[in-house]
Amino acid sequence: MQIKKGPLELCLIITCLLIMSGIVSAEGCDLTSVHKCFSDMNMAVLSENQTAFCNGELGKLSRCLQPYDTACQNDSVYQLNVQAFQPSTFGCQGNGSLQCDIQAIRSCSSELDISALVSNLTLFCNVELKGALECVGNYRDICSTSQYSDLYSSIVSSLQPEQYGCSGTSGTQCELFTATKCILDFNIQRLEHFNSTGSWMNETALCQHLKTAENCIAPYDSACGTKPSFSSIKQFLKDDRCKEPVTDPTSSSTRLECAVTIIVWCLISLLQYEYHIS
Repeated sequence: MQIKKGPLELCLIITCLLIMSGIVSAEGCDLTSVHKCFSDMNMAVLSENQTAFCNGELGKLSRCLQPYDTACQNDSVYQLNVQAFQPSTFGCQGNGSLQCDIQAIRSCSSELDISALVSNLTLFCNVELKGALECVGNYRDICSTSQYSDLYSSIVSSLQPEQYGCSGTSGTQCELFTATKCILDFNIQRLEHFNSTGSWMNETALCQHLKTAENCIAPYDSACGTKPSFSSIKQFLKDDRCKEPVTDPTSSSTRLECAVTIIVWCLISLLQYEYHIS
């Protein structure tokens, strides 16, 4: 049975082999100095920043080993080390360029402010989510040809706008939570009226409050109109007693003033007529 070993396990095995350098050391191959090249590597960087590891640590290792390449080319321990620390072993695609750094890519989405989903969907979709997609997008080309291509695709899929109820990452979003608050405020007003008076609103007051709720929810029609949940919310504003347009206080006052003016004019005309008759 073959046991598959990771980079860290290989590092331990190779270090042990280097310590036993006298057993297979080729003439002129300074394995003590070679050992120092490997021991000076900071393996912790691999889990923190793959780009820094591939471009920094492996690049530094390559430069350190360069003076020993010729003398150690026939040394089995040296060749074992070199093969084990090839860039591909650590998911690196060469060195000196951007790497498919999965840790960095994950941080693109981990920094999303999820609370904005409820408080401000437009901010979340058009700023937070858009920024995360641009962040992972920086790795698209390098990750599509790497050994992490499937994992990268999975992360990108989890950031698609529809996953969060966004209609893209620009324009007006359906602020469903805020729209729901219009209905909530309406119900709170009805409850407060009942608690203070001991009775439910009369028809006029009810319809007036319904009109206020309709005006509150109207700005969300264009962005939310196609969503079934929004249509369900609007059903709460339907009341058979309020099918006729609700008369607002200003128009009622105006009509009353007109009626009073007409009545006064009629009385004056009648008095003038009676005066001429007499």
